[in-house]
Amino acid sequence: MNDSRSPRPPRAIVVPVSWRAFGLIGLIWAMPWLVFFWGSRPPADPSPVVPAEPKAAPPAPVDSQSGPWGTLETTTVVIEPPDDLLSLDASPVTHSVWRFVNHDRQQLSELLAAVDLNPTAAAFLGDVSKWTFAPRWIELRVPKNVVLELSPETRRSLYRVMAGYSENTQHFAPFSFRAETTAEWFGESDLTPETIALVEPLLYRRGESLLFSDLPLILSDVRPAQQRLELLRALSRSSTQLVKLRITPDSDIKAIAAYWSPGQRKRDIEPLLRSLPLTEAGVTIDVIHLLPRLARRLLYTFPAPAKPGESLFRDCHWTSLNFHKDEIDDSFADLDLVREAYQRDFREVAGEPQFGDIIIFVRQDGTALHACIYVAGDIVFTKNGVGASSPWILMKMPHLQERYPADIPLEIMVRRPRTAP
Repeated sequence: MNDSRSPRPPRAIVVPVSWRAFGLIGLIWAMPWLVFFWGSRPPADPSPVVPAEPKAAPPAPVDSQSGPWGTLETTTVVIEPPDDLLSLDASPVTHSVWRFVNHDRQQLSELLAAVDLNPTAAAFLGDVSKWTFAPRWIELRVPKNVVLELSPETRRSLYRVMAGYSENTQHFAPFSFRAETTAEWFGESDLTPETIALVEPLLYRRGESLLFSDLPLILSDVRPAQQRLELLRALSRSSTQLVKLRITPDSDIKAIAAYWSPGQRKRDIEPLLRSLPLTEAGVTIDVIHLLPRLARRLLYTFPAPAKPGESLFRDCHWTSLNFHKDEIDDSFADLDLVREAYQRDFREVAGEPQFGDIIIFVRQDGTALHACIYVAGDIVFTKNGVGASSPWILMKMPHLQERYPADIPLEIMVRRPRTAP
């Protein structure tokens, strides 16, 4: 029989619950939430701790100097050569070659008598039969143990004499770093205490810099090979200046552009300076943008490794004579052509140097020890050495002068391109 009535909804099952039971059920349901809330509360503290703000690293000191170039702001940084420029040749070396240029027998004897030699060094160096006499120098082949046992003061005194002549390669262009302590030079390196212990007794001081000339003698003693690489990298560090020019609303753009652009470059420099977005405090531009084309390419870089069979001699004179070039001219690796270019293309000037002048350090006998390019203030563009681990850098002139013994008389000669006003 069909039933046309609507189906009834299912009946709910009703359980009678008292109000007391209902309250207990609610408490059981809420208990986990109460525990979570209570446990997540911070503990009561009558003197709550305020989190310290993170401390930023102290900014590097910035020096400022003003003049016709505008206002320069300089910061010291350290650069290292890439690993492929570091030679790991660790063939054992048994002696060091010392050449006392322009010394006769009496002069060398007097020099050795004036320094504090230990008994081993005095016995060897004072033995004239060990001296080799050449037309321009007296040569000594000094055993490794004699060199290593010299005191820092004796080493400084003897190496100061040899440093004046390029015939003593290691002493003429030693590893050098402006630092008070060994830790400043080798800090943040991966050198082991054993490696530092080999090097530290051989350091000597000149001015504000530490110098090191005896790497060939100890390199084979540095182990493993990775430590040799670390040592070479640390020794080859160079301090350089990052230099910026600050332009303010009060700056005389025309005069500043004239300083930085002798010759035709003014057409490039002045529009660049005028395009800078000025604020009330001014704006800075890195000086690298104000250098000639080739100098911009070289600054803060290291020479590329020589190709097989290639012998490049890109030293300070090569650097100075190429500064104004658009492309590299390797003919300036020839010292005869260097002398000819200095006479033909440059004139000697007196007074304050200007941008692009060549500054030459000349010994009393006329030998040019070093050349660099004057930039502005006390900043020069220089390459301190021939090797691939010597970069092109900006350096303060007083720091550069410290590389040469203070008691060797040097004349500072300034030569200006003949095409410059």
